[in-house]
Amino acid sequence: MDSNQIDQVVERVLQQLRGGGASAVNSGASSASQTTPPPSASTTEQSGLFATVDEAVAASRKAFSEFSTIPLHDRSRIIEEVRRAMYPHCRRLAELAVSDTGLGRIEDKVKKNQLALDKSLGVEDVQTECDTGSRGLTMEQLVPFGVIGSITPTTNPTSTILNHLLIMPAAGNTVVFNFHPNAAVCCAETVRLMNEAFVAAGAPPNIGTASVKPTIRSAIEVMEHPDIDLLVVTGGSAVVERAMKSGKRVLAAGPGNPPVVVDETADLGLAGREIVTGASLDNNVLCICEKELFVVESVADRLVANLQKSGAYLASKIETEALEKLLITPDHHVQKDFIGKDATVILSKIGVQAPSSIQLILCEVDFEHPFVQHEMLMPVLPVVRVRDFDEAVDFAVKAEHGFHHTATIFSRDVNRITKYARAMNVSLFAANANCGATLGYLAEGCTALTIAGPTGEGVTRPRTFVKKRRVVIKDALSLL
Repeated sequence: MDSNQIDQVVERVLQQLRGGGASAVNSGASSASQTTPPPSASTTEQSGLFATVDEAVAASRKAFSEFSTIPLHDRSRIIEEVRRAMYPHCRRLAELAVSDTGLGRIEDKVKKNQLALDKSLGVEDVQTECDTGSRGLTMEQLVPFGVIGSITPTTNPTSTILNHLLIMPAAGNTVVFNFHPNAAVCCAETVRLMNEAFVAAGAPPNIGTASVKPTIRSAIEVMEHPDIDLLVVTGGSAVVERAMKSGKRVLAAGPGNPPVVVDETADLGLAGREIVTGASLDNNVLCICEKELFVVESVADRLVANLQKSGAYLASKIETEALEKLLITPDHHVQKDFIGKDATVILSKIGVQAPSSIQLILCEVDFEHPFVQHEMLMPVLPVVRVRDFDEAVDFAVKAEHGFHHTATIFSRDVNRITKYARAMNVSLFAANANCGATLGYLAEGCTALTIAGPTGEGVTRPRTFVKKRRVVIKDALSLL
């Protein structure tokens, strides 16, 4: 969204306010590809979209006061009805996200949206825990924080909101979002649709709210607002550091640079398929995606051949040098114009016309290469040959830069898997599977679009967003 489009959205909000209408409004941009249909008169009051942060927070606070009175079994039913209601919108929201941000692939964003709906836990995750004995009963009840402020990213915009508006209300909270400005259209439409679903299921309006003009200033307003009880930040280091200064409790997801190690015992066919799947997922914009590959020299050629069979393009030395000039700026930063772009688009910029089946670019480089050291967020995977497993582990630890985010390994040696996991000390770890398995994709376990590594919560879920209250009844209610 450019400044003119944002101004048009805000003007529509203000026109409705001046006309005595609802405080919310269509979040669409002026271009046909980005415009979302205007909400009907029956839905504008429950869309959650407001002209200012103050209005969004006030509406969220009112919604929380009403939502907190709903019995737990009704809350559970509401969450499940919202989940079902959002399935038909997964593709359209994916299309909006690609149109809005210019990042990633529609089909992969559909999968992420569906994953958020399928594997975000509900009310079952916040059940009361009890201890009983001859001296009575002690209960640990998990109660909501209240109004949560959520700062969302441009890389996973719609799926993050789908996830947050399931797991946070499942714990009894309401949510005020500050979208990334480059994802304002798709995020606003996701919030609007989810609010429609909440109201249809019997919840109060505005379970999720946001200002339609997200900026750095509005993000700070959310962080500092006295009626925000908890902050959840999904983004880069700068926004995480700023949130930490708010004086509130913060759950923060920071950057990652996940390494993948392949040793000489690995199933190389499996490794080739899984690594291409993971490293190319949504053009590598997810923070969990494999970002650099360390392979034992004795099996490197065979692994590269299997990667190529699975849809990877092996760049020549000259092509790798051209890619470095294209993708790394003179001051040694990642060229943002190519973040989240298709592998074929990137290759075309250096004169290589690759078939549409190519999903990932392989570049054989040394450990110090910027493709290894930077979180590239694009389908370019640096391949580093190592002498042995121990050198692979040493390089992987250094390349991950102490983010303690995500790591994967392909090995049949359980002792090596264990050694690597301990050395990496990450929030998410996968063995013999691509990175998507760490979020429950084609694997066991729940999903999360916020991985709170810097603050230690890891995979976020409903019980992440609660306060514990202990109730003790001494020498009573025991039948022992």
